[in-house]
Amino acid sequence: MALGDSGETPLALVVCMHATHLAPRDSRIAAHRNICLMQLGLAVSRPPGPIPIARLGARDVVVVSEPSLEEWLARALEPFDGHLGHAADWVLRLALARTGLRPDEPRL
Repeated sequence: MALGDSGETPLALVVCMHATHLAPRDSRIAAHRNICLMQLGLAVSRPPGPIPIARLGARDVVVVSEPSLEEWLARALEPFDGHLGHAADWVLRLALARTGLRPDEPRL
């Protein structure tokens, strides 16, 4: 959530995609993922308009453009040889460095 709130939605989506892979039925993760997808223009709400906060993680509240998401994800994972877990780990190490909890920033 902190990544998305700080304007780092692409980084937040990488972490959400990995977390979704690890815990596919966790609606708390799905809510953050859905917000990221909509902010990046990779999904729209169904039906159009505001989504009640309690429903943000429901499967039926967004329509994802799968081809656009696949293309976006492939580009995002290029520096990590297509490995989502490595990308998510790098994002978390970067967040630790930027918040002062790690002495140095990770390298790509």
